[in-house]
Amino acid sequence: MISLIDLDSNKELKSWKTSESSRSLDISNDSKFVAFGELNGNINVWDFDSCSIAFKLKRHVLAVNFVKFSPNCKILASVGSDKYICIWDILSGKLINVLEGHLDKINSLAFHPNNHILASCSSDNLIIIWDLKTGRKIFTLKGHESDINHVIFSPLGNHIASCDDDMIIIWDIQSGKQIKKLTEHKNSVNYVAFSHDGSLLASVSNDNTVKIWKNVLKN
Repeated sequence: MISLIDLDSNKELKSWKTSESSRSLDISNDSKFVAFGELNGNINVWDFDSCSIAFKLKRHVLAVNFVKFSPNCKILASVGSDKYICIWDILSGKLINVLEGHLDKINSLAFHPNNHILASCSSDNLIIIWDLKTGRKIFTLKGHESDINHVIFSPLGNHIASCDDDMIIIWDIQSGKQIKKLTEHKNSVNYVAFSHDGSLLASVSNDNTVKIWKNVLKN
């Protein structure tokens, strides 16, 4: 069961029953759709207004680890333990492309603000930057020494933050170089998020802490 909660009233607005356990979800920026990635490899895309399934997307053969709508709400991207990145047309539910390049399960992905560039991170310790117009790799970022759990673009799209077992790396996208390593966590860092203006970065870890970082985009 997945529920939508009104944070002002703390009341449940809607709920969805899923046939399988879900590992990830995302809501489109226009609030029309919510997508759930399931452990059986399926993706359910629900229509908010009707509370019914708009599309059931099938291509992954192992667990779907992360789903993400593009900023313009035209594309849904999904990654899984099968090492595939699937790109879906959200209006038709059709598969646009399958990107291959990682050597191990893919854990997360992020869209660039321009909608045409994608970053993916994997247990192969690599981040791959993709051109969605061509379906080709732009370049690969190397620097992590363990499974990369999450990746995110900065609000302006000039930087990437990524995290692994105990470290966060900030990357300059123009040069592909690391500009900063954050090593204060004592256990696996699972997720990172920028504030809307990029001045703050939040990280959450298995060391039972949430840390807020300032000025991480400055050299």
